[in-house]
Amino acid sequence: MYTPPIKSNPKGKLIVFAILVIAAFTITYIMLSSMSNTGTATKSSVKLSTFTYSEFAQDNPYMQPDAGNRFVQCSFTITNTGAGSVSLNPNYFQLTTDDGQIHDYSWWVDYSMPEGLSAGASAAIVLGFEIASSATPKTIAFVPWY
Repeated sequence: MYTPPIKSNPKGKLIVFAILVIAAFTITYIMLSSMSNTGTATKSSVKLSTFTYSEFAQDNPYMQPDAGNRFVQCSFTITNTGAGSVSLNPNYFQLTTDDGQIHDYSWWVDYSMPEGLSAGASAAIVLGFEIASSATPKTIAFVPWY
């Protein structure tokens, strides 16, 4: 019994692919355009103040800083100067040290912060960072992802 070879239809596959891509972009556009920035913070709608730091010693032997580094725990106050609420996350903050390096929050250091701030509210925040042993913390910056 003879079975004819199945012919591939590259144009058909390309059309299906194009339809899927257009559908994905359309859905993404609709989802993004339905989101509103009302009530979210910008870098300029928060004020950071009263910055201090101290050494942090991790008791867990598996969560130690890399060789040549140390953990510091930074304390500061954040005030929402905007009209809407502000979402807070440890990853929204960066520490700059005197050697010019910018450091993200370290998961290995304890932290304390609320999940957010209403308009005009303030809160004390404690965050940890891993920095070079010879570096000195200088500034904290609020760098939200939204």
